[in-house]
Amino acid sequence: MNNLAGRYKLISHGTYSPEGIFQPTSSYLKGELIYSSDEFLSVQIFLKEEIETARDLLTYSGKYKILNSSEVNHLINICSQGKRDNSIEKRNYRIEGAYLYLSVVFENKSKFEAKWERL
Repeated sequence: MNNLAGRYKLISHGTYSPEGIFQPTSSYLKGELIYSSDEFLSVQIFLKEEIETARDLLTYSGKYKILNSSEVNHLINICSQGKRDNSIEKRNYRIEGAYLYLSVVFENKSKFEAKWERL
């Protein structure tokens, strides 16, 4: 069963230190995530209200593959950050009510997490 398919609005995006302190990626965030029922994905995240440089925007698209009840791979075809073109990025996920949490735990025990609300 594909419980990810849907459209989501970005609520928060940032990193937790190993001590649990959250640092947002930006003071301004706006974004949309779409997981289609046929396993395509599209992500747009605006880090500034007025886009001036490529660093003010993160966008990518491709396919996704659900690995199990808590992991999904993003198979990125194209990305605004060229080094991520044709890459595979594993995300942990959990769904709590209308919210989808995508995360990655790093070697130093810090954790990136994005919180999305289903629309």
